[in-house]
Amino acid sequence: GVKGSGPFWGKVEWEGEIGYYKMICEAYGDLVNKNKKESPQRRHSFSWFGIGPCQTDIPTQLYIDCSNGIGSNKILKLQSSLLANNIQFNLEIRNDGLESGKLNFHCGAEHAQKLRLPPMNFSSKTDIGKRCCSLDGDVDRVVYHYFDTTGRWNLIDGDKMAALVALFLQDELIASGLFRRLTFSVVQTAYANGASTSFLSENEIKVVRSATGVKFLHHEALKYDIGVYFEANGHGTVLFRDSAVQTLLSRKHELVSVEEPVVKPLSPNRIPFFSSNRARRYSEEERLASAAQYARKRKILAVDRLLQIRQLVNQAVGDALSDILLAEAILHIKKWNMDDWNCLYTDLPSRQAKLRVKDRSVVKCTADERKALTPIGLQARLEKESFLLKPPGRCFVRPSGTEDYVRIYAEASTQIDADALALAAMQAVYELAGGVGEN
Repeated sequence: GVKGSGPFWGKVEWEGEIGYYKMICEAYGDLVNKNKKESPQRRHSFSWFGIGPCQTDIPTQLYIDCSNGIGSNKILKLQSSLLANNIQFNLEIRNDGLESGKLNFHCGAEHAQKLRLPPMNFSSKTDIGKRCCSLDGDVDRVVYHYFDTTGRWNLIDGDKMAALVALFLQDELIASGLFRRLTFSVVQTAYANGASTSFLSENEIKVVRSATGVKFLHHEALKYDIGVYFEANGHGTVLFRDSAVQTLLSRKHELVSVEEPVVKPLSPNRIPFFSSNRARRYSEEERLASAAQYARKRKILAVDRLLQIRQLVNQAVGDALSDILLAEAILHIKKWNMDDWNCLYTDLPSRQAKLRVKDRSVVKCTADERKALTPIGLQARLEKESFLLKPPGRCFVRPSGTEDYVRIYAEASTQIDADALALAAMQAVYELAGGVGEN
């Protein structure tokens, strides 16, 4: 296509960093219906689908831990672009690193996700009920967190980000009538919590596996018309094939080209005096036409939302800024709070560890890293230890990509069992894969 034209290039004004902010803010504004000038009648009809006029004037507040990295500067630019698009979205920055503060020291996405601890400058004394998130230093990861009414800190990691996004996309694909025409999948690594995989499968969302690392997740997601991937650490995005965008554009053209039936209420003179329900002002035929009118509008809305998400999410790499706007838009449309999101499922307790070995190359795994191929006997030992637990647990091992260590992941129904399974897996690696140091 020609630069600045066509369905896959976008506008010339979206070039450069400031143009990028403009692009994603416009998409966010369209999704939450804040920058659309509609007649009261049209806005009323859209309220049936979760974007009523009562939602458009409610300001949004988010408290962002910038991990003392470059994120604070980028958030300020994003805030300016939101205001330029007449979107009320108040972003309060903490751990900005502008005057003091060490990068990722007691803060940031990795601190929150790996240590399961709130970042510094966030406290149950001051932040109960506030929606918060943490970025990493270079702003490609984001995890959400909050203190509930009891003062308990809750983490919403990349697995739950994927679940939120996938549910929304599934709803809109079904509403648009394209669910069977477009392939759609969530890509996970072996580190994805088993509860998240079960939740997606129970909701009939296809889950596929890849090796650990964004490059593997991204490559696998490209195999589908719409591919969602998020690592547990909050790094991820949603990919749309160009052919999927063309299908969406064609579907919209098909829907708007259909002549809309005119629905007029019956006049009082046409309602029989002896009618037992004079309050009913529509004939059955007119009611069916009205239902068809609403169904058509819902389909158009669904296609619009999918196209707006395509504009919002980064198609090249995980970007925390666009991911924040995506999550906020979905929460806004669904009218969910943090408890609603967090209650999608409960994570299974897990434990990660690593063990030094003489030569990491002796450990080889399947492509998705869920099973060990060598050394002989290691996988059988891991499965035996897993099935000793009631209910059975899950564990896997994989060689480090940079040093002579084997990484271990264990998951079970209780934290005690997860810890015990991790220890048993470490013992198996030590004995069968050449562990170094004291047994």
